[in-house]
Amino acid sequence: MAPPWISAVANYEITLDSESGCFWPGDAVTGRVVIETTQPIKCRGIRIRLEGKSVGHWHTGGGDDRKDQCPTRLSSLV
Repeated sequence: MAPPWISAVANYEITLDSESGCFWPGDAVTGRVVIETTQPIKCRGIRIRLEGKSVGHWHTGGGDDRKDQCPTRLSSLV
């Protein structure tokens, strides 16, 4: 069940400070969260969970032995 204040949220926007949209292990993820409400709400904090997908692609071998490698990794950051 959704918390009662959720109906007061009219719109929200999350903007990350990365022009490329890519983050590497150890990078600080920074940005801005703007929440527009229809009425005043009490708030002690905001918790955001980010989820992403990374894909790498490379080839091993050569000629008839060439193989495509394309692992996918799903990640979450709380």
